Amino acid sequence: MTTPAPSASALVIGVTGFVGSYVAKALVEKGYKVHGTCRDPAVAAKWVPEMLQKCTPAGSPASMDDIIKLHALNFTADEESYAAAKAAIKTILQQSDDSSANKDSSTNSGLSTPPIKGVFMCAGYEKQEPETIKVMESMAIATLEAVLEVGKERENFVAEPPIAVILTSSTGSTNPPPEIAKALPLAKSELTHWSDPEFQILNKRFSPAAKTNMELKAFGFVGRNAQDEVVDSEKHENVKNKIRLSIMNPSWILAPQLQPGDVSGNGLPWLAKIVQGTAMSEQIPNDSMSIIYCQDLAALHVACLENPTASGRYFGVCRSWAWEEILETVQNIRGKDKYTMPPKNYEEPNPVTEFDLTRQKELSGGKELMSLEGILRDTIGYLEEKQLV
Repeated sequence: MTTPAPSASALVIGVTGFVGSYVAKALVEKGYKVHGTCRDPAVAAKWVPEMLQKCTPAGSPASMDDIIKLHALNFTADEESYAAAKAAIKTILQQSDDSSANKDSSTNSGLSTPPIKGVFMCAGYEKQEPETIKVMESMAIATLEAVLEVGKERENFVAEPPIAVILTSSTGSTNPPPEIAKALPLAKSELTHWSDPEFQILNKRFSPAAKTNMELKAFGFVGRNAQDEVVDSEKHENVKNKIRLSIMNPSWILAPQLQPGDVSGNGLPWLAKIVQGTAMSEQIPNDSMSIIYCQDLAALHVACLENPTASGRYFGVCRSWAWEEILETVQNIRGKDKYTMPPKNYEEPNPVTEFDLTRQKELSGGKELMSLEGILRDTIGYLEEKQLV
């Protein structure tokens, strides 16, 4: 008995990354074929296909070619890299289509199976330096330009919905300067809460500035403003029926790392240091932190692809918790013999950051996200297996 081929596919830029690998996993679990980009496909081939093959649902294709195809892609700040990246993304999109000259739009036979329905730009840039801003902007615009050009080509031979483009950003783009924040609602909103990139640059916060600029440039590309309103009718008409843009804004992302080998990135090593007692050991911060389980974040990404009305920014957070509650949960999981709470040197706790999650809940259908205890128990268990705590 032969198994059916997937009916659609998606492109994950940064498929070997922490978020990108979870997005790929979520896609394969739902029956999509994944095209994934990374710096070195030969290295990725040693673990990504095997990891994804374990996720395929019953009755899905057993052939590796129907699950994942890896592509080389590397971004830097120079113009040559930008042009090469755009060309590479465009080629991947075109390869999912039948590029033969004769297209039969009446039967859709001009489009091969499975066409790429969505592009997830999950790649990041770990360095905190001015170059980060240029790289993140270039990554987003190169992706959008490639999608637009292919979208125009598709218009000529088949009635396809717009290609969904989902950018992974950060809540670092949702922190207005204090004087502006005072005039805004207490609960953060995707529509009203924007960081000031110039203010961030002055404070050498290059990564949040990069994410903020990336989002604003992307909105501008599709003719929309920061509130996702159409303000440039010419640009909007140019991308209409070709691109549908969504942006995901997470904070601290936790979960076991899918990539084998050393633990990388920022989030997991930081948690390991906290649990070890080498970070955040002098006192409990009178502050809060927003967290999400990476599997939940990936599901929100895929919801942006599958919901035809999804557009604009979405908070990729479960909620925010006071650090006192976070550290107490660490102690409950590890035990008092393995983790000692730092001293609490304040009497009046500062307010916990609030989020208006109306848009997120509409996107997810109200799906309940993993609790703080669940997130930390699963992630700390992984760190224990890796002998990092």
